[in-house]
Amino acid sequence: MNKELLIINLKESGSNAPSWDFMPNDLWEYIVRNFLIDTCDSFSLDCVTGKGEIGAVSPFSDYQPQYLSQNKYSPFSIPSHVKDPKNYLLEQPAFEFNGYVANLMLQVEFGCWCVSNEDTPADELVFWQGGQEKVLAVPYEGMIFFSNLTADERANLLSVDQRIKANLHNAA
Repeated sequence: MNKELLIINLKESGSNAPSWDFMPNDLWEYIVRNFLIDTCDSFSLDCVTGKGEIGAVSPFSDYQPQYLSQNKYSPFSIPSHVKDPKNYLLEQPAFEFNGYVANLMLQVEFGCWCVSNEDTPADELVFWQGGQEKVLAVPYEGMIFFSNLTADERANLLSVDQRIKANLHNAA
C-alpha cells in the first residue's frame, strides 16, 4: 500500500524537530472540493461507532447521510492497551459522501474537528472509495494521509493546489 502524508512545512531537524505548521483551512477546502468529491464515495468519523449516531455530530443534525457499510482502517491514534498496534484495525460505519455532504462538513473548519469539541468530536475523518481507504485526515495534528492512490488520482491531487506537492511526504 502506498501512503503519503500531507504535512505543512515539516522541519525534521533543529531544536524543535519534528515540527510543522497547521493545515490551512483553505487548503482543506480545496482538497475536499477538488479531490475528495471526485475520488471518494463514502466517509467515516472515528466518533461514530453505530450507523444511527451520525446525527449527533453537528453538521449532520438536520441531514443524516445514508449508511452504506462497515469498513476497517488502521487509525492514526491507537489506544495504549492494544497489544499488536501494527495489526490493529478500527471498524467504523461508512456513510455516503457527495457534494452536499462535503458542504455540510466544510461548515466546520479543519482544526475544529477534535474529540474535545462536543459539536464535532471526531479526531479522525476517513474517506473511502469502494470500501478502500483513500484519505485519513487527522485535524488535531494538522495531517492528511493519502493511501492507495492511482497515478491519475495522485496527479489530480497535485493539481488541486501548489502547496500540496511541496508538502507531500512518503509515509511508508
